[in-house]
Amino acid sequence: MTALAKHLSVNSDRMIWEDMQLGPSGSPRPDVYTILKSYSRPLPTAYECKISAADFRSDVTSGKWQKYLQYAGAVIFCTPRGLIEKEDVPKGCGLIYFYEDTGTFRTVRNATYNAVTIPQDALLKLLIDGVRRAVEPNG
Repeated sequence: MTALAKHLSVNSDRMIWEDMQLGPSGSPRPDVYTILKSYSRPLPTAYECKISAADFRSDVTSGKWQKYLQYAGAVIFCTPRGLIEKEDVPKGCGLIYFYEDTGTFRTVRNATYNAVTIPQDALLKLLIDGVRRAVEPNG
């Protein structure tokens, strides 16, 4: 389990998947994808972990992160502390810093959540193929 998935699972009421393709071949594959266990407000969220500024810039410039918005109401980038600044993050996206020296995380910028209906084929994929990638709650 990645450090981010473990962090998100602590005392959480989320369903969490790692490296899960959200649809047919060629569809987005966020590093971590979460849904709150709520019928009325599941808040599907895609997390992208970036370890280099060049990788982050490539995703932003190419618009790769925008493909997640079909499946997620918010996109949050996670980087080592100081790799990028909150001003570098696209409008509406969030930013979490990972502090390598302590192994902790801190939200630097909250994401703006937009209403999204997860496509039925994506939900079925999460249930059928995603069972192997689901992260068990830890807390």
